[in-house]
Amino acid sequence: MAEVQSESSGAKSKHTRGPRQKKRSTRIDMTAMVDVAFLLLTFFILTTTLAKPFVLPAVKPPLSETNRNQPVKQSKVLTLILGAEDQVHYYTGMGDTVHTTDFSATGLRQVVVQHLQKYPNLCRDANNAPGCWDPIVVIKPHDRCSYRNLVDALDEMRIVRAPKYALDDVLAEDSLLLAANGLR
Repeated sequence: MAEVQSESSGAKSKHTRGPRQKKRSTRIDMTAMVDVAFLLLTFFILTTTLAKPFVLPAVKPPLSETNRNQPVKQSKVLTLILGAEDQVHYYTGMGDTVHTTDFSATGLRQVVVQHLQKYPNLCRDANNAPGCWDPIVVIKPHDRCSYRNLVDALDEMRIVRAPKYALDDVLAEDSLLLAANGLR
């Protein structure tokens, strides 16, 4: 509440015009407003839902003897090496030739879609049975690759509904293959 403080002295003014009113100071008590602010803050904090972290599911092959010994044909493996300056180097199988593209819709997305279209009879659902383990896309982020490029590549896998994709490290063989094709 606001209160007005006044002095109790009965001193009169020196002027002849009559008594002059003294200036009174005001003091506003902010306790009630602070209490209401904290109550509102507490209410909104307790009633909001916090953002739940989103995690990509890890899909692993089922543990059975028939799947454990069933090799994947190298022609069904597409390897993507995420390089510097938003470049994606890719090859199929053990490939001798490395091609380069970018992260545009006509770049990486088109490469993955073309690879998946080579095998139209295979399922596109990651939760289906054992026959869904090919074709596989292997994503290998290079040391000079930015984190954003890795996230973009994973997003592209989700957009094109690639049934299986995996992350791996760039091996020495991959570095030699890039060097042999004049890439860095």
